[in-house]
Amino acid sequence: MLSNENVMAQIAPHLGSEIRLFKTLSGKNIFLQTPWTESALEVCECNANNEEHFLNHYHGGMQMMFPNAGYNSSFAGFDYGYHGEVWNKNWTLKSQTPSQLTLETYLSQQQVRIDRAITIENFSLRIEDMIDNLGTEVLNFQCGYHPAFSSDFIDNGSSVEIRAKNIEIIRSTHPTSPFQAFKDLDTIIFKQVFAQPYSFLAFISNFLSPTIEVKDEQKNLVATINIDTKNMPYAWVWIENRFTSDQPWKSNVQTFAFEPCSSKTNLGLADAVSKSLGHLELLPKQSLTTFLEIQLTERGIS
Repeated sequence: MLSNENVMAQIAPHLGSEIRLFKTLSGKNIFLQTPWTESALEVCECNANNEEHFLNHYHGGMQMMFPNAGYNSSFAGFDYGYHGEVWNKNWTLKSQTPSQLTLETYLSQQQVRIDRAITIENFSLRIEDMIDNLGTEVLNFQCGYHPAFSSDFIDNGSSVEIRAKNIEIIRSTHPTSPFQAFKDLDTIIFKQVFAQPYSFLAFISNFLSPTIEVKDEQKNLVATINIDTKNMPYAWVWIENRFTSDQPWKSNVQTFAFEPCSSKTNLGLADAVSKSLGHLELLPKQSLTTFLEIQLTERGIS
């Protein structure tokens, strides 16, 4: 756990270094505070790598998707699991202070190491990952973050504003649309996202700003989400509002997930490469750093 006089964060090194909770000490929170199902497994000792396997361990919160994002995929001689290989690993804790954790994980087949720093400062949370290709071959991969924000922070009176040119709906059971796209302003605004039960998935691209703004009903800024649009030029928007009956949701989960990703597909690495839908490459001995940062404002901490 990380904490200062303003906020606290809970991290699970034993299950993918996922962010379980980020909240102010006054009670507001962004990440889901409790498991979405009481039967969610805490430690992964499974050989399976499919969607059911992922959901058996899914608590909400935020995972890292690497080196595959989306469904199972086979590429360059490797079989990649649903949402990749690092979310279910026990990351090594390297150092800890009240305000920062540093961790690492290693994929022996791909010879890739990820060094992670999770830092809280004032009212912000920052995740920074350095990905190192330690092998002798070019590494092709997808990378993304999977934060699912809780409905008591992004409530029905809030809006989420994204400065981007394009949105493509992949799935929607909403009778109209949970967003408005203002082409003259190049802004996409989601609002009243929990007004009725539905399920929704879309891809956003052509970002004009790396900062996503969350505003309250009076249009006061309550939080910003800053993303790495260089390495993650796309984002999935996933809304689940008391609709899907599948486990672990049981038709009772409300969440707004904004998921920056290197690719415009949820079908995995092979689909991203073959259809030129975006992926990343690292030459041997090369590295890159990516990040996600959440900053609460004065309105978001009351």
